[in-house]
Amino acid sequence: MQFRSIRGRGAAALASGALAASALAIPTVLAAPAQATLAEDVEFSCMFGSSPFSSTLDVDVTALWDKATGRAELSVDVGSMANPAPAFVSIPNAAHEATIAVTVDGAASPISLTGSSVANFQGQVPIDVPVMTGLVGAKAESLSVVIGDLDVTVGSSEFSCSPVETPSAMVVPIEFPEGADLNYVCSFGSNRFAYMTDVDLAAQRSSGGDVTVSAALEDMPNTAPAFIVLEDQAITATLEAGAEGASMDMTGGHTADFTGGVPVVIPALSATSATAADDLSVTLGDFALSVGGTTNIGCTIAEAALVDVSVKAPPAVKTTSKTTAKYAKKKATITTTVKSSAGTPKGKVSYVVKKGKKKVAAAKVALKAGKAKLVVKKAKLKKTGKYTVVATYLGNASFKKSTSKATFVVK
Repeated sequence: MQFRSIRGRGAAALASGALAASALAIPTVLAAPAQATLAEDVEFSCMFGSSPFSSTLDVDVTALWDKATGRAELSVDVGSMANPAPAFVSIPNAAHEATIAVTVDGAASPISLTGSSVANFQGQVPIDVPVMTGLVGAKAESLSVVIGDLDVTVGSSEFSCSPVETPSAMVVPIEFPEGADLNYVCSFGSNRFAYMTDVDLAAQRSSGGDVTVSAALEDMPNTAPAFIVLEDQAITATLEAGAEGASMDMTGGHTADFTGGVPVVIPALSATSATAADDLSVTLGDFALSVGGTTNIGCTIAEAALVDVSVKAPPAVKTTSKTTAKYAKKKATITTTVKSSAGTPKGKVSYVVKKGKKKVAAAKVALKAGKAKLVVKKAKLKKTGKYTVVATYLGNASFKKSTSKATFVVK
């Protein structure tokens, strides 16, 4: 199975649901390094104990979807800040803790991002502030971020800083980690989520000739509140797909409980194609999930995937054999008929003819229209009495072997 990407987006199937928009959330992820949004020369007014000082910082902000939770991980890096501590203060391997308040998407209250590190601390030497991170919800594929107060603790020393002027809001694009086969941006209500999944794709030909293409996806993160508990829900899914120039959407469903915070198990997906090809190039696109038939989540793929998959031959089917033997006119005529529930078997029948325990004749005869015929002449049947025949249809990749027996009498 080989993956290739196709540039361009598919159409997203966005739908409204019966649950409140805040109740359900399901995530995504794409492949690219996070893009930073930089606010240069932000002036902070700070306090170290009772001593005021100022520090001018470059504030670097990035956002990356988190696969496990489906939320955006927001990171703030301010680099190094001024250090007013006396030069004689030296603390090796000091624990550094940092917290910054940020207001996201115009929320009424800021949230706190935190970070920690261990480093040497030397008075009058700039302090390397740990990168501060935290998970946030998103309503779009970018975040509006306003930087607020910054607090840094080194050992027992505290440095508290506030922006001299309220910084302008920064628009921070939410990027996606690398590594997944399929990367989706999903919408439900007013919320956006990320769903990043590997896919196990297989193609199996049936004995009738049709090919079933199946796909298994990873569980989808669920950011619904924990108090949402829905039992015995019909969960259905559709993965837009195509092969050999024709649409071949894969669908599946099962019944399961839906519990907030518990990942959603995606049902097995499949579709049938009448293709005669032994190798398929399958295009995978947008994805949709329905919970209980009323709550719908539409997911748009950022880059469609083109997957090369080999079609497995149909499994061998059971066969039955019947053999008859008759001696007349100084020869034994042995006929074997081989049948199956799925077509006419092809291949060879192996014959062994014995008088008692002694083998007197052996041969392999090809089937013609499901029948094989062996003639054993008198020259090999020198003794009178009963002879036994064991006929074994040898089978092949499509048909299983089978055995039958018969007897005849030479007078």
